[in-house]
Amino acid sequence: MIFNGNLLKATDAEQNSSQLVYTLTRLPEAGLLKLNGDRLKAGGTFTQADIDGGRLVCNSLGRNQRLTNNSTDDLVPQISGSNAVWSGSGGTDGGTDSEIFFFNGSSTTQLTTNSTEE
Repeated sequence: MIFNGNLLKATDAEQNSSQLVYTLTRLPEAGLLKLNGDRLKAGGTFTQADIDGGRLVCNSLGRNQRLTNNSTDDLVPQISGSNAVWSGSGGTDGGTDSEIFFFNGSSTTQLTTNSTEE
């Protein structure tokens, strides 16, 4: 995925885009950041001009995992490390209301089972 101004954009009235510098404080968990084809390490820097010019790329390490198999939209996902929580329809109670689900990095658990929209 090529980063662009839609994903990350900073502006400053006193500095141009090549003077707006980002510092990578930690490595991404599920990918590699590359600047002009070279892997960025923690402490590495890039500029807004690099982003705007399409020189910052994120390569997936193939660790993406599909968490649901339904045909509806799952809503309001919240992700922390390898944990994720979201609201999705159905669930084990067979209803059509939304339930809350939790993924702990290896398996999914339904947290609610009721007839109330979550």
